[in-house]
Amino acid sequence: MAYVFVPLLALTWIVGFAVIAYAAHYFLTIVESSATGTARNLTWRGRPFREWIRDGINWPDEGFLDYFAKAFYFGYLVLLWAGPAVLVGRVAVGGDSPWVTVVAGAAFWLLFPIGLLSSLASESRWTPFWPGLLTSFARRPGKTLGFYVLSAPVLAVLFLTFHLIMFQPDRVTTA
Repeated sequence: MAYVFVPLLALTWIVGFAVIAYAAHYFLTIVESSATGTARNLTWRGRPFREWIRDGINWPDEGFLDYFAKAFYFGYLVLLWAGPAVLVGRVAVGGDSPWVTVVAGAAFWLLFPIGLLSSLASESRWTPFWPGLLTSFARRPGKTLGFYVLSAPVLAVLFLTFHLIMFQPDRVTTA
Protein backbone atom coordinates (compact mmCIF):
# COMPACT_ATOMS: atom_id res chain seq x y z
CA MET A 1 0.00 0.00 0.00
CA ALA A 2 2.94 2.34 0.63
CA TYR A 3 3.92 2.13 -3.04
CA VAL A 4 0.67 3.96 -3.85
CA PHE A 5 0.62 6.34 -0.88
CA VAL A 6 4.13 7.80 -1.19
CA PRO A 7 3.87 8.84 -4.88
CA LEU A 8 0.39 10.27 -4.29
CA LEU A 9 1.68 12.22 -1.31
CA ALA A 10 4.56 13.58 -3.39
CA LEU A 11 2.18 14.47 -6.22
CA THR A 12 -0.11 16.25 -3.76
CA TRP A 13 2.79 18.35 -2.47
CA ILE A 14 3.93 19.20 -6.00
CA VAL A 15 0.47 20.22 -7.18
CA GLY A 16 -0.20 22.10 -3.94
CA PHE A 17 3.02 24.06 -4.24
CA ALA A 18 2.23 24.88 -7.88
CA VAL A 19 -1.20 26.18 -6.86
CA ILE A 20 0.33 28.26 -4.07
CA ALA A 21 2.93 29.63 -6.51
CA TYR A 22 0.24 30.65 -9.00
CA ALA A 23 -1.95 32.18 -6.27
CA ALA A 24 0.98 34.16 -4.85
CA HIS A 25 1.94 35.34 -8.34
CA TYR A 26 -1.57 36.54 -9.16
CA PHE A 27 -2.11 38.15 -5.75
CA LEU A 28 1.19 40.02 -5.76
CA THR A 29 0.85 41.09 -9.40
CA ILE A 30 -2.61 42.53 -8.77
CA VAL A 31 -1.46 44.32 -5.60
CA GLU A 32 1.63 45.75 -7.31
CA SER A 33 -0.29 46.85 -10.43
CA SER A 34 -3.03 48.52 -8.44
CA ALA A 35 -0.50 50.27 -6.21
CA THR A 36 1.65 51.65 -9.04
CA GLY A 37 -1.16 53.26 -10.97
CA THR A 38 -0.82 51.13 -14.09
CA ALA A 39 -4.45 50.09 -13.83
CA ARG A 40 -6.66 52.09 -16.16
CA ASN A 41 -10.36 52.30 -16.86
CA LEU A 42 -11.30 51.15 -20.32
CA THR A 43 -14.57 50.66 -22.12
CA TRP A 44 -15.98 47.19 -22.71
CA ARG A 45 -17.13 47.86 -26.28
CA GLY A 46 -15.25 46.84 -29.37
CA ARG A 47 -12.31 45.10 -27.76
CA PRO A 48 -11.30 41.47 -28.22
CA PHE A 49 -11.35 39.38 -25.07
CA ARG A 50 -7.59 38.81 -25.11
CA GLU A 51 -6.94 42.56 -25.03
CA TRP A 52 -9.63 43.20 -22.44
CA ILE A 53 -8.36 40.59 -19.99
CA ARG A 54 -4.88 42.16 -19.92
CA ASP A 55 -6.18 45.69 -19.35
CA GLY A 56 -5.79 47.15 -15.92
CA ILE A 57 -3.14 44.73 -14.72
CA ASN A 58 0.44 44.79 -15.88
CA TRP A 59 1.02 41.02 -16.15
CA PRO A 60 4.74 40.26 -16.30
CA ASP A 61 6.02 37.83 -18.88
CA GLU A 62 8.03 35.58 -16.63
CA GLY A 63 8.41 31.84 -16.47
CA PHE A 64 6.82 29.51 -13.99
CA LEU A 65 10.08 29.12 -12.08
CA ASP A 66 9.91 32.81 -11.19
CA TYR A 67 6.58 32.15 -9.49
CA PHE A 68 8.37 30.05 -6.87
CA ALA A 69 10.25 33.09 -5.58
CA LYS A 70 6.94 34.93 -5.18
CA ALA A 71 5.50 31.93 -3.34
CA PHE A 72 8.37 31.97 -0.83
CA TYR A 73 8.13 35.76 -0.46
CA PHE A 74 4.37 35.61 0.11
CA GLY A 75 4.78 32.68 2.52
CA TYR A 76 7.41 34.66 4.41
CA LEU A 77 5.02 37.59 4.83
CA VAL A 78 2.09 35.40 5.87
CA LEU A 79 4.13 33.47 8.43
CA LEU A 80 5.81 36.61 9.70
CA TRP A 81 2.47 38.25 10.54
CA ALA A 82 0.45 35.11 11.36
CA GLY A 83 2.87 34.16 14.13
CA PRO A 84 2.29 37.28 16.24
CA ALA A 85 -1.44 37.14 15.44
CA VAL A 86 -1.74 33.59 16.80
CA LEU A 87 0.34 34.57 19.82
CA VAL A 88 -1.97 37.54 20.49
CA GLY A 89 -5.00 35.26 20.16
CA ARG A 90 -3.61 32.70 22.60
CA VAL A 91 -2.51 35.30 25.14
CA ALA A 92 -5.71 37.36 24.94
CA VAL A 93 -8.14 34.44 25.20
CA GLY A 94 -6.07 31.52 26.44
CA GLY A 95 -6.80 27.85 26.02
CA ASP A 96 -8.46 26.14 23.09
CA SER A 97 -11.47 28.40 22.85
CA PRO A 98 -12.93 29.20 19.42
CA TRP A 99 -12.35 32.85 20.29
CA VAL A 100 -8.61 32.27 19.87
CA THR A 101 -9.20 31.95 16.12
CA VAL A 102 -11.39 35.06 16.08
CA VAL A 103 -8.83 37.19 17.92
CA ALA A 104 -5.94 35.76 15.88
CA GLY A 105 -7.87 36.40 12.66
CA ALA A 106 -8.60 39.99 13.69
CA ALA A 107 -4.95 40.58 14.59
CA PHE A 108 -3.82 39.11 11.26
CA TRP A 109 -6.42 41.24 9.46
CA LEU A 110 -4.94 44.36 11.08
CA LEU A 111 -1.25 43.43 10.75
CA PHE A 112 -0.87 41.69 7.37
CA PRO A 113 -1.81 44.65 5.13
CA ILE A 114 0.63 46.82 7.06
CA GLY A 115 3.36 44.23 6.58
CA LEU A 116 2.60 43.70 2.89
CA LEU A 117 2.43 47.39 2.04
CA SER A 118 5.53 48.12 4.16
CA SER A 119 7.42 45.46 2.27
CA LEU A 120 6.33 46.85 -1.09
CA ALA A 121 7.06 50.48 -0.14
CA SER A 122 10.47 50.02 1.47
CA GLU A 123 13.88 49.73 -0.17
CA SER A 124 14.01 45.95 0.26
CA ARG A 125 11.19 43.46 -0.21
CA TRP A 126 12.30 41.64 2.93
CA THR A 127 11.66 44.63 5.21
CA PRO A 128 8.67 43.63 7.35
CA PHE A 129 7.79 47.07 8.72
CA TRP A 130 8.27 50.57 7.35
CA PRO A 131 7.14 53.35 9.75
CA GLY A 132 6.36 55.77 6.90
CA LEU A 133 3.38 53.62 5.98
CA LEU A 134 1.56 54.53 9.20
CA THR A 135 1.86 58.22 8.38
CA SER A 136 0.45 57.47 4.92
CA PHE A 137 -2.47 55.69 6.57
CA ALA A 138 -3.00 58.65 8.90
CA ARG A 139 -3.14 61.07 5.94
CA ARG A 140 -5.92 59.01 4.33
CA PRO A 141 -8.14 57.81 7.19
CA GLY A 142 -11.23 57.37 5.01
CA LYS A 143 -9.49 55.11 2.51
CA THR A 144 -7.78 53.15 5.26
CA LEU A 145 -11.07 52.60 7.07
CA GLY A 146 -12.79 51.73 3.79
CA PHE A 147 -10.15 49.10 3.02
CA TYR A 148 -10.49 47.47 6.42
CA VAL A 149 -14.31 47.55 6.31
CA LEU A 150 -14.44 46.01 2.82
CA SER A 151 -11.83 43.36 3.59
CA ALA A 152 -13.38 42.27 6.91
CA PRO A 153 -16.07 39.93 5.46
CA VAL A 154 -13.54 38.25 3.16
CA LEU A 155 -11.15 37.50 5.99
CA ALA A 156 -14.00 36.49 8.31
CA VAL A 157 -15.02 33.77 5.86
CA LEU A 158 -11.38 32.73 5.41
CA PHE A 159 -10.73 32.37 9.14
CA LEU A 160 -14.07 30.66 9.78
CA THR A 161 -13.18 28.10 7.13
CA PHE A 162 -9.68 27.70 8.57
CA HIS A 163 -11.09 27.21 12.07
CA LEU A 164 -13.62 24.63 10.91
CA ILE A 165 -11.09 22.62 8.91
CA MET A 166 -8.24 22.73 11.42
CA PHE A 167 -9.99 22.66 14.79
CA GLN A 168 -13.45 21.19 14.19
CA PRO A 169 -13.10 18.63 11.39
CA ASP A 170 -16.06 16.63 12.72
CA ARG A 171 -18.36 19.46 11.61
CA VAL A 172 -16.87 19.53 8.12
CA THR A 173 -16.70 15.86 7.22
CA THR A 174 -19.70 13.97 5.98
CA ALA A 175 -20.28 10.35 6.83
